[in-house]
Amino acid sequence: MIRRYFSFALAVATLACAGSAGATYVGNPIINRGAGDGTVTPPLVVIGEFNPTAPGPTSANSFPINGTITDVQVYADLPAETFTVYTLAATGVNAFGNQQFTFLTGTTFTTTAKGAQTFPTSVPVQAGDLLAFWGLGPQYGTAGSDATYESPGHSFVALSPTVGGTYSFGTNGSSTNYEYLPGINGVQQDARTYSIGVDVSTPEPSALGLLALAAIGLVRRRRSLTSV
Repeated sequence: MIRRYFSFALAVATLACAGSAGATYVGNPIINRGAGDGTVTPPLVVIGEFNPTAPGPTSANSFPINGTITDVQVYADLPAETFTVYTLAATGVNAFGNQQFTFLTGTTFTTTAKGAQTFPTSVPVQAGDLLAFWGLGPQYGTAGSDATYESPGHSFVALSPTVGGTYSFGTNGSSTNYEYLPGINGVQQDARTYSIGVDVSTPEPSALGLLALAAIGLVRRRRSLTSV
């Protein structure tokens, strides 16, 4: 009988450890914004990081919690476009005083049609990390807080970063790996808003945890009674 109760307690405790997952959304609303980056000019975009003075270490859409990205959502401009979603960590400044980010993770997706799409994934994140993407796919609006970058000498095109690499970011014309896109007549372009975001899950205490404690307590009580 004790063995039966112990098996029940162990099963409940296992379920309790798994718990349930609460989702936190990080990113922008997934809506039709009417514009895309075409088919040949992939930018590098750091979500919510735009600062008109110069790139900085924080973002309006930094990850608020430790957890796991469970899906990526976009409003795609065209089918068969490929983009890579990155998580970044701020890592000081370079010799010219420009902000540096280290690319922690990168996962690539391909759109299947025009419109809203969700891509399942599993990527760990830490509170304070930033969300970014490189490539083509998500639609954008011409006003917002998403910092949009090109590689110096590559008009409106950013070279793809490498996971594990550290890169510098600056205003247009600065000594960096990536610079803000230029605007009309050389004036710095306003930030954009891209239709992209992610769900982040984190383990939550489960009601099963209380049941597990009760079951284990019952086993201990029965053991103590039988030993008397």
